[in-house]
Amino acid sequence: MVLADREMVRLLGKRPGVNRPQVRFQLRVPTYRQLAVARCPASQKRVFDKAREDLAETRDKHEAAAAATAWNCWAVSLLLVVGVLTTLWTFGFLILVLLWFVTPLALLLLVPRAAPWFRNLRYCLLATGHGLAWVLQRIELGLHAARWGQTLQEEGVRPVVAQLINHMLGDDPDSLFIPDGHDGLRTPRAQYYMVETAAAHQLKRKLTHLRDGTIAVCGPRGAGKTTLLEARVEAADFGLIAQAPATYTPQDFLLMLAVKLCRRYIEDKGYEVPEFTRLSPFRRFTRRTLGRMRRMFRWSTHALPAGCLLVLGFSSSVRSLYGQYATAVVDLGKQWAGHVSDLGLQIWHGQAAAASVLVIVIGVTWWKARAGSWVPLLLGRLWERLSTLLGASLVVMSCSSVLIDMTDTVVHVNRFPFSIRFETPNPAPVLHGPPLNTAVNVVLILALWLGCRALTESDAEISFGKWEIDMEKTFAPLATMSGVGLFLYVANDPYTRSLLADEENPLRIAVIMIGLLLVRVGGWTPRPQEPLLVSRCRNYLYRLQTVQSSTSGFTTGASQLLSLGSTHSTSVSTIPPNYPELVEVFRGLLTLIAAEKARSNETVVIAIDEVDRLGSDIKALAFLAEIKAILGIPHVHFLISVADDVAAAFVRRGPRPSRR
Repeated sequence: MVLADREMVRLLGKRPGVNRPQVRFQLRVPTYRQLAVARCPASQKRVFDKAREDLAETRDKHEAAAAATAWNCWAVSLLLVVGVLTTLWTFGFLILVLLWFVTPLALLLLVPRAAPWFRNLRYCLLATGHGLAWVLQRIELGLHAARWGQTLQEEGVRPVVAQLINHMLGDDPDSLFIPDGHDGLRTPRAQYYMVETAAAHQLKRKLTHLRDGTIAVCGPRGAGKTTLLEARVEAADFGLIAQAPATYTPQDFLLMLAVKLCRRYIEDKGYEVPEFTRLSPFRRFTRRTLGRMRRMFRWSTHALPAGCLLVLGFSSSVRSLYGQYATAVVDLGKQWAGHVSDLGLQIWHGQAAAASVLVIVIGVTWWKARAGSWVPLLLGRLWERLSTLLGASLVVMSCSSVLIDMTDTVVHVNRFPFSIRFETPNPAPVLHGPPLNTAVNVVLILALWLGCRALTESDAEISFGKWEIDMEKTFAPLATMSGVGLFLYVANDPYTRSLLADEENPLRIAVIMIGLLLVRVGGWTPRPQEPLLVSRCRNYLYRLQTVQSSTSGFTTGASQLLSLGSTHSTSVSTIPPNYPELVEVFRGLLTLIAAEKARSNETVVIAIDEVDRLGSDIKALAFLAEIKAILGIPHVHFLISVADDVAAAFVRRGPRPSRR
């Protein structure tokens, strides 16, 4: 099995005499076997040897006891088991316990041990006991053997085989060219093929030590500066990389960098980046309307049939409740409305001083709460707690009503004063559980359904040789069949069908659904408002990528025999931002983003690559002098790749280069 591993197969056959048969032949040498065992934990080997010795000892005891009796020990044991089950079925459990203690005592006291049948019975029971112990110890030995075999393979055989193959390859096994694949040659810019060099470690250390700053990465063309910058940007919590322009255009470069910054931050917060399309307003409106119509149609295909079925199922219960409690609810509402109106009149006439003070305090508090948010938060928390408590109470009360109905208990609820009283008939009825076969069948089918569901949703992989079993395709039909079977069994079984046929079940289900909805609503929170910084980035994108205009018109006129009129029109168009405005807005926006990330201990990295493409060191220094205004932002690391001839001048300006 070890020789079939990919790491071993790639070494076999590379030199003469290094093949699978030769390696197997060398592994049969006692030296390599002892070396493999010596690399494994000695405690696990001792446990395995002890289990094997105990199994051999138990087997010897079983064979000795079976040879000492003239009877068939398994036949005698089977007859005893049948007798015990017959006694249990006929006379009950107490008689079986009594016989269990009385029979051995009577045999020891009344029957002489020299009797042949007593001796044969004794050795038959001993042989059976040792045989059962041997079976259990055999299972235990198998578990220990599996653990020992896995440990021996992973910690012993695998390293020994690797050393043996390297020894058989000769004195210079590292001189062999053994390619694992060609993906690295096909994708040389992939980050997972990057080799950590001294320059990469040095740059990572500088970024860790410095809270913010500008670092120049210099080196000849093809040295890997771009790969190094991409790796640091990808490792940062928030970062972006921009390519320097081929011509000296700092304004266009800063405009592009600001757009990328806004889009990157909006995506980082999980919001949709605005797209500026060339579609006409009518086509945009049509596309948006069709999309909403499709979503509405998909929702209605489920909502309308489900609503109709629920209305049909709950119609009788709702009508019954309305007929019983509609008048009482209306009277209660009128009564409370009368109390409120009487209290208001008492306060108005000065007859309720305490209520007047309370109303004044509430009014002042409500006015003071206009500038804060504690009132909505308090109401939201109260609603969350009360709705969850009320929903859970409704579910518990609805489920417990089944037991109340089974005991014929009458519940009396008084409003004034509030009290709950239970009236149970005398004598109280005896509650009977479901029949044993019904309970066992329901549990088995339910366990089968839950097991198939768990296997369907699991990520486990099962394979038999070359065939792999798809868990979802295999167990999803079984889960569906077991679910349908559970429903049909519950619907057809006499006991469960009598429970389902209760007239109050629709009302109980309605109360349970209302309770669950209250619990669900209690945990619901409205969608958070879009952060101010995201809105600012979105508005800045519109400012940078669109030309906005506004037109307003005003017309007056009078049309009788003589027509008089006047028209006034105004048009406003935005001016594209100039370079100083770009610098100011970009610095302000990046400062806010970096401060927010710093509060969460996150890093911000901005990389500017390919400054070398400007042509000469004079143009590169002029470009860096122009964009120097955006550098030096707190909590932001700027990485700039420059050529060797620019590095010396760049060092004198402040940043320190990192050689690669």
